[in-house]
Amino acid sequence: MLRHLKIVFVCILLFLSLLSCETSSEKRILVIVQENAPATEVVVEELIRQCGNKNIHADTSTSTSWIVEDSLQNYQALVLVGLSPDILDYRQQNDLERFVQAGGGLTVIDAYTDTVLNWPWYESLTHDRLEENSDPWRSHYDGGRVYFSRRKAN
Repeated sequence: MLRHLKIVFVCILLFLSLLSCETSSEKRILVIVQENAPATEVVVEELIRQCGNKNIHADTSTSTSWIVEDSLQNYQALVLVGLSPDILDYRQQNDLERFVQAGGGLTVIDAYTDTVLNWPWYESLTHDRLEENSDPWRSHYDGGRVYFSRRKAN
């Protein structure tokens, strides 16, 4: 568990470092958290602490209703903690895809899935990642930045 948290923190730091290079004056990220997921509280606390150190505002929620174009346009990045993208409906999938294509960042922590039914864009993303290497995260995809971090199966 401790090794996993270190990997998550490294991914968070890399993600925030790239985000801090953005030219926008106000940097904001949206963090959607699965309630009662293992180690979620620790990850979110560290993420918020690191954001504060880099003058990045982090909004947090447990509701995926924020994953729509009207909300996403206010953020440079979206972080899903304990939530797999396969829970999104087709409208949210389209909005998330357009968000990344427009240069937005996406980080998925502790909920990565290799397949999301009926979502070719995400399927291509995960297929490309698996083909390139076994590293759980990737920096650029389809115009944006995408990172994955997950626990290894026991």
